[in-house]
Amino acid sequence: MKKRNIKRSQVISLDLIMGIAIFIIVLSMFFVFFSSKLDNVPEAEVKREAVVFKNLVSVNNPEEETAVTLIVQNQLDYKKLADLAASIYTDKKSYEEIKAQLDIKSDFCIFFEDSEGKILPIILPSEDDTVKLIYGVGNPELDFKLNDTIVCGKVYEINEYGQLVDSS
Repeated sequence: MKKRNIKRSQVISLDLIMGIAIFIIVLSMFFVFFSSKLDNVPEAEVKREAVVFKNLVSVNNPEEETAVTLIVQNQLDYKKLADLAASIYTDKKSYEEIKAQLDIKSDFCIFFEDSEGKILPIILPSEDDTVKLIYGVGNPELDFKLNDTIVCGKVYEINEYGQLVDSS
């Protein structure tokens, strides 16, 4: 009788080990399969969005121009750029609308540099005499820095000393 009990305990422990092994394998497969789905925006999607965005913002043919086309035949439409910047600054919703219109999930920042690498400001239309500048059209809530001091989408003013200050 002692031999029978030993065999049963060995069979049960082997079944238990096999069950745990199968459980771990299935759990591992589950995490491997769904871990790629956990990323909000995979790298390939960001690259696709960048190409779509570039092709909509800059076109060579005036007939391909859209509401967000800022550059046509290598010529910047500054009024359109300033209006776009002002609409995003005054209404956060328009930024989300632009993203939806372009079918883009990622955040973006449109900014321009001169030949020396200096970031060029966009002058916002103002009802009073203050000069409001924005360095880049984008989501100011991201705190995306274009250089050490300038944040994309944030509005700045020039104070009486000629210094750039945050207008918020």
